[in-house]
Amino acid sequence: AALVVFALSASSFAAGSKTRLILSPIADQAVPEGGKMKAEGITEALRTSLKDALFKTGKFVLIADSDLQKDLDSERYNQYLSGDFDPTQAAAIGRKVGAQVLVRCSVITNQMSAKVKDFILYKETEFTMQLSVAVEICDIEKTTICFMHTASTEQKTKSKEISLDDGKGSQKPISLSNAGDVRVKAVNEIVKELAAKIGANAAREKGKGSVISVKGGGKTDDAIVVDIGSSAGA
Repeated sequence: AALVVFALSASSFAAGSKTRLILSPIADQAVPEGGKMKAEGITEALRTSLKDALFKTGKFVLIADSDLQKDLDSERYNQYLSGDFDPTQAAAIGRKVGAQVLVRCSVITNQMSAKVKDFILYKETEFTMQLSVAVEICDIEKTTICFMHTASTEQKTKSKEISLDDGKGSQKPISLSNAGDVRVKAVNEIVKELAAKIGANAAREKGKGSVISVKGGGKTDDAIVVDIGSSAGA
């Protein structure tokens, strides 16, 4: 075993137990087939829901876009916002804000279809949504892609009431609280799977050593001596 001395405040020591993660904007690379329509706003809904799911795991500190904007030049930040950039740039982007992991997602299938059935007193619409999202986890310290996965789902819903048309020939905005919306059902299924995969493959394990001694009461520059152990690479 080896002894390692850290000069830390108590708050920074606690914050270091969670993986600092960047969830980049999601790129939509899908092209609907067979005359099917594309769900509008799906990338924003996915990212909002996935951020919430990752935060609730308690394993991650999510880096805000505003923090990245402060530290990146405009060209690199705009490239980051596009969600479509060379993953080798993850290290350069992440190190600016002290991130350990960058997660990139791309929508590869995004298509809906609707069938209307006429009954005597009403019409019933069956919506079908097919959604597939590929995820890459980039290890910023090692500058490598350490995990890849594609999540896919097909969701259906029938309703006399729900319509995706806003009455002006456009789709209604996605509301994640509307569980009857076939787009939301698809997003929820994808996010459930992606959050589990990211949680299992992106979170850093806490150190398995022990605190030997603490000098001071947890103020800045107080010393914490930790026995990390050779099994952790010390």
